[in-house]
Amino acid sequence: MVEGTMENRMPRRGERVAVALSGGVDSAAAALLLREAGCRVAAFTLRHLCEAEGRAAPVDDPAGDAARVAAALGIPHHVLGASDLFRDDVMEPFRREYLAGRTPNPCVVCNRAVKFGLLLDRVREEGYDRLATGHHARLAGPEGALRIRRAADRAKDQSYVLWAIDGAALPRLAFPVGAMTKDEARRAAAAGLPAIDRPESQDICFLGPGELPRFLGDLRPGPILDGEGKRIGTHDGAARYTIGQRKGLGVAAGAPLYVVETDTRLNTVRLGREEELFASAALLGDANFHAPEEEALAGEILVKIRSRHEPAPATLRRAGKGRLEVRFLRPQRAVTPGQSAVFYRGDALLGGAVIDFAIRAGAGGPDGALRS
Repeated sequence: MVEGTMENRMPRRGERVAVALSGGVDSAAAALLLREAGCRVAAFTLRHLCEAEGRAAPVDDPAGDAARVAAALGIPHHVLGASDLFRDDVMEPFRREYLAGRTPNPCVVCNRAVKFGLLLDRVREEGYDRLATGHHARLAGPEGALRIRRAADRAKDQSYVLWAIDGAALPRLAFPVGAMTKDEARRAAAAGLPAIDRPESQDICFLGPGELPRFLGDLRPGPILDGEGKRIGTHDGAARYTIGQRKGLGVAAGAPLYVVETDTRLNTVRLGREEELFASAALLGDANFHAPEEEALAGEILVKIRSRHEPAPATLRRAGKGRLEVRFLRPQRAVTPGQSAVFYRGDALLGGAVIDFAIRAGAGGPDGALRS
């Protein structure tokens, strides 16, 4: 790690830096690296209490582990309650989206509203120069044109879930482990800290295995349909299914079948062949740009439609009524309403938007869209 390089912009020696410390490997390594670089470091831990779900204890209460890491580093540690905001701005919108037949990404919303909203505001009020996190992403570029970039460790890259944060906040952020592999971050933490055995955080931190049905509430069974509208099975709530799903359908067929459409209003789930999952384009809403919008609209870009999706070549254009249309150079599989389409040029994150409709390969427009 080299201070101030284009590879990964870092705080300068002597700067006051608040680290979002979860007690896990990556945030612990970030705090250690910043302290060793001569920054004046303090740790802040967000506590999310899922009281709305009737839990007696936090789903993920990292304060104890984070306190031990902070003590080992000899840095101050603060705990910030985020229960109400997390429930209102992350959990409840997630529930509403699922019940509307969409598949949202709660990490995107949490980063915008909680980590780089509530927490960033708090540390700015307390006079810190930067907020650092353990995200595997890089921050590079000259003053006035900073861009989040994909991480050195492509398998752990988390730039996808950072598209919705305010681009104006980038000069106040730092991602110390972004130029490292996961193994390098683990070794860095192990060299200067007590053993850290927290599991890596999951996409839905407030739900355990098999808890989605309980979280969504009572759902009605309904028909599973084939491509001709014939009933071939029964589902246990259309909102529980997502585009591209193959397992857990309870339908026997001579060839593999996948969920190609859900309709929560009619409470139906339609199955089809894999080729029906491919989309040539998609309509997008709620866009946010870190670069000038015209930069993303100019020529070919790369677009990720899931966190583990390999960025695909595409073009982007305005589609009226605040919408964008992304058109893929090659059709993409399981373009899912509610998920994020994130825009890159090379490694640089340009922005992103929420997928509204996926336009089937060969279809001529929104009337051929897969609706959820």
